[in-house]
Amino acid sequence: MAYERMVCKFSDGNLVFEAKAVLVRGRGERFEGFIGRLEIRSKAVPAEFRSWELSTEHLTQHWLYGGNLKLRIYQERPALGLIGHVELIVQAKLVDRRRSPRHEWHYLGDYALGAHPMWEEGYSEVTGLVASGTAECTFY
Repeated sequence: MAYERMVCKFSDGNLVFEAKAVLVRGRGERFEGFIGRLEIRSKAVPAEFRSWELSTEHLTQHWLYGGNLKLRIYQERPALGLIGHVELIVQAKLVDRRRSPRHEWHYLGDYALGAHPMWEEGYSEVTGLVASGTAECTFY
C-alpha cells in the first residue's frame, strides 16, 4: 500500500477551510485521519453556527480518479435551540504535477457551501447561506 498526504486550504469572503488527511492507495483508496476546520465568515449566519470542527465521520463522500478530486463534507448540529447542517462540496482537477523531491499533485477547482440553521422550536429557518468560490488541495 502507498500513502499520500492531502492538504486543502482556502479562504475568501465566505469561509476559511483547512483540512488534512492521509490517502491510502490500494484497497479502494480511502482517506484516514481526516481532520479540519470550517469557519463561515458571513454575518448572515448566526454566530453559534459559524465554526465547525471536522473529522473523518464528516467526510461523507470522496472521489479521486482520473485527475478529478471530489469531497463532500457534511455535519449536523443537533443541539438545543439552534439546529441544522452545513455541507461543503469540493470539486477540483489536477492542474500541476510538480517534479520535486516531494512529488506534489496540485488540484484547483470550486467549492459549494450550504449552511442551513433553524430554531428547534417550531423548526423555523434562520437566515442561511449558499456560497461558492475557489478551492485548492495538494497531495504529496
